[in-house]
Amino acid sequence: MTKMGQEINFEKSMVLFSPNTPRAQRENFSNLLGMTVVEKLNNYLGLPIPIGKKKIEAFKDINNRLSGRINSWTKRLLSFGGKKVFIKAVLQSIPIYALSIFFAPKGVIEDIQAKLSKTWWAGKDKGRFWTIRPWKTLHKPKGMGGLGVRDVRLFNLALLGRQVWRLTNNRDSLCFKVLSSKYFPDGNIFKAKKVDKASFTWSSIAAATEALKDGFGWQVRNGDMINIRADNWGMEGLNGDVISGDCLNPNETSVKDLWPSGWRIGDAGMPPKSKRCLAKIGVKRFAVYL
Repeated sequence: MTKMGQEINFEKSMVLFSPNTPRAQRENFSNLLGMTVVEKLNNYLGLPIPIGKKKIEAFKDINNRLSGRINSWTKRLLSFGGKKVFIKAVLQSIPIYALSIFFAPKGVIEDIQAKLSKTWWAGKDKGRFWTIRPWKTLHKPKGMGGLGVRDVRLFNLALLGRQVWRLTNNRDSLCFKVLSSKYFPDGNIFKAKKVDKASFTWSSIAAATEALKDGFGWQVRNGDMINIRADNWGMEGLNGDVISGDCLNPNETSVKDLWPSGWRIGDAGMPPKSKRCLAKIGVKRFAVYL
């Protein structure tokens, strides 16, 4: 039973085993869970479960749904104002779930953006059309001469960035425990180890982590959770890579160790610019990740 008082319906629940799972284990888990064993699961929100090696094929249903919506709406002879609302409110909402979980292949991104472009300029999904301005111009805000239409790849990274944020801040979640046990055992998602044949889920999160890691950093408060040498805990490059380990006591591992009664700036081996930056950092009660 969940916190909302809802119960799991085991009659409607199914379990799928890897082909490498021994038959005896399948029977044991099936009896323990009380669920029906299936060889294949249906699509969930437009994506197959699980996704195999043919990743572009997995997004085929989303492209078909986009084409279906375009063909059904463009027959209504929409104005440019109507097209803008249609693209932003209807078409761009269709792949949100998939883009928030997986780093879509380049071909899928190009197909989605091509459909959006054809809808705007031609009012249909197929056929030739003439573009007055490049599509990247329409991604800009209205004040900069664009329409505010999202760049699909950047939107994909932004949605995956939310997953990075959740994994960074919700360490008690089941998702964090499962992924960290294999990919980042020390709990630092930004220092994950390289694993051969990583899952599509993790490789997608890792792509977002690599693209967004420079924007993540600790806001220094009491400093007890911040590793001096490994974490990004200040502005203008003030982090573990800048501080020389030879100039610090080996027993000093957290930023809190540098603050007995004030910053020991003279003892830290760092450039003068970083020292001035360090002097501006205040210390509060708790540490949070930004």
